[in-house]
Amino acid sequence: MFRNVLLILACGYSVSEIAAQYYGTLHVNDVEFTVSAEGHIGADTYGGSPTFFVPAGNGTLIIYSAGLWLAGLTDDGQLKVAADFFRAEGSDFFPGPLTISGDASISPEVSAAYDHVWSVNALAVERHRAYFACLNDPECDLSMAFPDGYDIPSDFITWPAVGDTDSDQAAYLAPFFDYNMDGAYSASDGDHPCVSGDHALFSIFNDKLAPHTESNGEPLGVEVHMTSFAYSAVDPALEQTVFVHYTVFNRSDQTLNDLRVGHFLDPDLGCAFDDFVGTDVSRSMSYVYNQDEHDGDCHGMAGFGSQPPAFGMVVLNGPKVDPDGLDNLTSHSLPAISGSGFGDLVIDNERHGLSNTMTWLREGSFAVTDPTGPSHFFSYLGSYWKDGVHQSHGGMGYSTEPGAVSSLFVYPGDSDPFGSGTNGVSLQDWAESVEGPFDRRGVSTLGSITLEPGAQNDFLIAYVFARATTGGALASITALQQRVDSIATFARTIPGLVATGSACDALTTVGVLDHSMENLGLSLFPVPTNQELNVSTRQFSADDRIEIFDAQGKQVSSSRTTGAVTAIDVQLLAPGLYTARIAGSRFAASGRFVKE
Repeated sequence: MFRNVLLILACGYSVSEIAAQYYGTLHVNDVEFTVSAEGHIGADTYGGSPTFFVPAGNGTLIIYSAGLWLAGLTDDGQLKVAADFFRAEGSDFFPGPLTISGDASISPEVSAAYDHVWSVNALAVERHRAYFACLNDPECDLSMAFPDGYDIPSDFITWPAVGDTDSDQAAYLAPFFDYNMDGAYSASDGDHPCVSGDHALFSIFNDKLAPHTESNGEPLGVEVHMTSFAYSAVDPALEQTVFVHYTVFNRSDQTLNDLRVGHFLDPDLGCAFDDFVGTDVSRSMSYVYNQDEHDGDCHGMAGFGSQPPAFGMVVLNGPKVDPDGLDNLTSHSLPAISGSGFGDLVIDNERHGLSNTMTWLREGSFAVTDPTGPSHFFSYLGSYWKDGVHQSHGGMGYSTEPGAVSSLFVYPGDSDPFGSGTNGVSLQDWAESVEGPFDRRGVSTLGSITLEPGAQNDFLIAYVFARATTGGALASITALQQRVDSIATFARTIPGLVATGSACDALTTVGVLDHSMENLGLSLFPVPTNQELNVSTRQFSADDRIEIFDAQGKQVSSSRTTGAVTAIDVQLLAPGLYTARIAGSRFAASGRFVKE
């Protein structure tokens, strides 16, 4: 039995105190990034200011508004839509988890208790782990290691790790490291949040609490877990990047078919009225750049001046493709051309990349302006205009001419040489050329999926900023592409970065420099073993503690490191799965092995 809301209150934090932090801001690198408890990025009616600044604190805006779009059909053809737009008319998303028995419900009181963005800092996690490692080590002098004492961070105490099963919530919600392996969460027992990055923000929200006033659509009954995180690093690409991981749960009793997963973005790259936008199909990226070589101030917005930057949203791992029991091969068609996991000899691990991009204007004719009804949101996610005309290749993407060629991607430049977005027809390069003043906004679709009742799917995106030192606005696009390539490589090297919910299985600290067992120098061999387990360490000190736990979480062995490799006799252990954990003064790491 898990009583999350009662746990929060029992720890001395009232609902009003928890709800006070309904916005969170990343403070770790060269980006200032703010997100609300309902997953909204930017301004809304609750008083949040539009926030995505690079460099941090410079006041020159990049994102005015951004958020998640979801639209799909039930088995009987009902359209369900939830969209984060501008919050001018309220919201489609609300704080808190839903019930899991099929009605996908939530009370206002529970929602209020989750109106909070939890903030987790890597240094705080390391300090927390070091404290409990010392506390449970008879040979560690706590008064010397922590002469000023130790106060557990409030967001560790109130971390929404577990749900209230008596109220029909999921037993486990936010990912956590279970220090004593008892299956419950308690920061006072050494447990702590488990997220990626050197600073992370986490929230849980749903689309079911109240009527949808942004899309006017019928609710889907989804629960969303959102983690925004960033790294502090010497690499400028990481210093000016924010990652966002989403997990979407279908808590309803209806299958969601053709569920289109989208990311809405209204970019204001300094002055919003001289921006161009584009799609890089090969990199699964939509981006914005300046029309000319100088981004001046306009309409009260500060510009970037000469040598303006470029900014992109890249899909690092899109939602999982519906399983078909096959290892689908690589090809020039979607989703293989922009996705991942194709042709790797692994069955049903394929993921979408970008499947559609579309941009429209704040002002103009009805068909090419902001969506105003649920069918418009669904259409834009499929690259159809509001009047049912498919987006076409060339011009501004709208044509009723008989010879117009349909295009899934807007302004792909030369990034789609195989015609992946034009039904295999290779066409001339298409980039934006009609100068404003226009205020552009758009949506990037990350594929269409089927989400059964009780099922979940997840995806990872990144916001990347780049500013070339010379060469003008187009040179900044080249710099952005180089950074995106670097970020994509980085993401593939970190265990658990994509599946943030299971990061505790692989992550040992959440910092960029010491994020994995490999980087911390921990390896266990041979695996499986029947006599002796070798524990190899690189960044740990001699005489650090090594503990072994069985599958039930019971400690069965404790010893000390003797050098770079420590041999542990495991002959007397019963056959089965075990966890070895090493705890030092600065780091902690764990790995699993099998005793035969």
